[in-house]
Amino acid sequence: MALNDVSCQLHLPVEGRLLDHDASFSRSDVVDMMVELLGAEVDEDEFQVHVTKVAHGRFSWLRKEFKLHLDATTTAETNGDDEAMQLNQDHVICIYLL
Repeated sequence: MALNDVSCQLHLPVEGRLLDHDASFSRSDVVDMMVELLGAEVDEDEFQVHVTKVAHGRFSWLRKEFKLHLDATTTAETNGDDEAMQLNQDHVICIYLL
C-alpha cells in the first residue's frame, strides 16, 4: 500500500519528507506533540519522556493509550457525541500508525 492510498483511505494528509532524520526535537516539543497527536495527558507524557530518557514513550504506554481512546470512541459513538468520537478516532489512528 502506498502513502497515497493511506491518505485517501484515512483522510490524512501526507506531506513533506517521509523521514526527516535531520530534525531534532527537545523533550518539551515531544511532550507537546504527544498531547496534540496522541491525546495523552501532559503529566503522563512528561513521565514517559523522563523514564525513557529520550524523546519518546514506551510501547506498553502506547498500548494503554490506544485502548483508552478506542474505548472512548465507542462511548462517544453510543452517546451520539460525533465531535468526541472523531477526536478519539484521530488519536487511535495516530497511535496505530506509530
